[in-house]
Amino acid sequence: MRPRHGGAPELAIQVFADPDLYVIRLAGELDLASADAVETALLDAERRARSNVLVDLEGLRFIDSTGMRLLLQAKRRAEDDGLVLRVTGAQGAVARVLRLTGIESELAFEPRVAGPAPGPGGGSPPVNGRD
Repeated sequence: MRPRHGGAPELAIQVFADPDLYVIRLAGELDLASADAVETALLDAERRARSNVLVDLEGLRFIDSTGMRLLLQAKRRAEDDGLVLRVTGAQGAVARVLRLTGIESELAFEPRVAGPAPGPGGGSPPVNGRD
């Protein structure tokens, strides 16, 4: 990840496509500055996924209200399209914010990804990656 002008890291996005699972892995900070890239990845997942979209927040260190809104909107769009969008891997401050705001239960949050990690060593190679 490259630092922003203020020295804070940007957001890295990795996408892994599997026939039954589309995974978006986020690392860094999800805020107003990175929201457009995340929204693009979520909309692409909704178009390409057959049934399940998993948003992996394990590498996310920060999320603001813009990021939480994006995740909630994506979940609602996915449901309208007959898809299942789940969120997993939130830790530390991100997990605390999702829990305190009640968004954790709205997002069908899962503490950990079940099975092998997608990508190198398990699952399909990245469809695209930004870092």
